[in-house]
Amino acid sequence: MFAKIVVDVRSSNVDIMYTYKIPDKFIDYIFIGSRVLVNFNLREILGYVIEISEETDYSGEIKELIDVFDFDKQLTEEQIELALKISEETRSLLVSSLDLMYPAFLKTKYRKYLKVINYNFLDANVALLFKEKDKIILDSDLIDILPGINKEVKKGNLEIIYDNYQYGTRKYENIFSFNKKKKDDINSLTVKRKRVIDFLKANGNSDINDISTACDCSYFIIKDLVKKGYLKVKKELIIEKEEKTFFRPIINYTFEEKEVKNKYVTNSKKPYLFVTNDIEFRDKFLLDIISEVLINNKQVLVVTKSILQSFEVANFLESKLFNAVIYNFNSAIPNSQYFDNYMQVKHQNVDIVVTTMSGIFLPLENIGLSIMYEENDINYINEKSPKYSSLEVIKNRTNYHKAKLVLVNEAICVENYYQYFINKYTFLSYF
Repeated sequence: MFAKIVVDVRSSNVDIMYTYKIPDKFIDYIFIGSRVLVNFNLREILGYVIEISEETDYSGEIKELIDVFDFDKQLTEEQIELALKISEETRSLLVSSLDLMYPAFLKTKYRKYLKVINYNFLDANVALLFKEKDKIILDSDLIDILPGINKEVKKGNLEIIYDNYQYGTRKYENIFSFNKKKKDDINSLTVKRKRVIDFLKANGNSDINDISTACDCSYFIIKDLVKKGYLKVKKELIIEKEEKTFFRPIINYTFEEKEVKNKYVTNSKKPYLFVTNDIEFRDKFLLDIISEVLINNKQVLVVTKSILQSFEVANFLESKLFNAVIYNFNSAIPNSQYFDNYMQVKHQNVDIVVTTMSGIFLPLENIGLSIMYEENDINYINEKSPKYSSLEVIKNRTNYHKAKLVLVNEAICVENYYQYFINKYTFLSYF
């Protein structure tokens, strides 16, 4: 297996893809978008995997990559395509475009550690690595037992951490199960304690709230059963995925308003230029089309021109769309909250993202609708290299997902009208 890799060197002289051989021990842990360590010009540097292939037509000497930084997929295929497109259109370094796809807390992860979460539940061979330490360096010396390490990470018994500042807080909860070794020693227990054990036998692993509610018992009883060895407890990482039923709000239109909605429904191939100074109708219309997308289990990306507007829009949607999972991204949000929100988006535990231009590259994988407020505002232009337009990024993402794009304005400008005039936009207006 071979990988085409862009090295993290900020020079146009090396801004091309280099071919490296993937050692057999890394094959199961390399993805498009993975960050790897490679030997380049007699030094070890970071690289990004852009392509993976079974064979290569390169006839020169091919080096093996040295190490893999991430054990899970960090970038989506869409993000790779966006980076390639931005690099080509802006004539900027590809590695700089790839940087746009990574939040700050991912860019500085260079040395990995394994940290013990549940020592007593570790596989024996893995536990021997720690020798009573709570963390060890995770490097290529451990590659032979990497499958076992991966299993323990997925079980929540181990966690991969980094030597740089760790943003966010990893949230864990205690999960209880019946200790089968005590199955012959439960006759002397009280009725409530037996009820707890019967519940766990029937339902398997459960948290303390589920047990307490189902068995009508106190937390003390559960903890006492743990203390006496009847129950086992382990910590599991919480990914807050809530299965909720989304309730679509009831929207009532006047005859004139209904005509705007009908035009939206019957014209779906071009971006919509939605112009209105009627704030009440604007919000009603946007709620309606967002609800339609959520009912179809798609995601919505809402882009605002300012931090204040992002908070206003997010608060409005949260007050109207009950049970919708909404996350806000902007530079005013603390790093810890940004990290937690990002991890939820990465696991696709989100319905709506409201963001300034800082979050337009977030790894949403099922976009059904993009909404952009006042898309010609100067705040949407990135003046640093690579220089790009947020509007063009959103158009590319919308096309990639075959989604709808609505551009929201209170007044029409010359540039917008020209796009409508040359048949690039569908015009929706209400005054």
